Amino acid sequence: MNSKVDLHMHSKASDGSDWIPGLLRKIQKLGIRTFALTDHDTIKGVQRMEKIVPDGIRFIRGIELSCKTEVAKCHILGYNYDLKQKEFLDFVAEAYGV
Repeated sequence: MNSKVDLHMHSKASDGSDWIPGLLRKIQKLGIRTFALTDHDTIKGVQRMEKIVPDGIRFIRGIELSCKTEVAKCHILGYNYDLKQKEFLDFVAEAYGV
């Protein structure tokens, strides 16, 4: 079985080029069957995408968290988190103001 997958994409909720409806149209046009939306430091795009992604396309919640230490900057990707998990939502809101 051939299936197109993209596990790292961004919307205009962070630094992507498309708002959620336009991004979903591109995903469908490209024939992507499984994808993760991994906007930088926000879950706003994920919350919107969940409302409109159609049956037949697997959507995985993602986020790309910006991290910084004294010696380096990095991004950490997180997947398949629970939007009802208060601790996670509180962490994102406190750390990134969303």
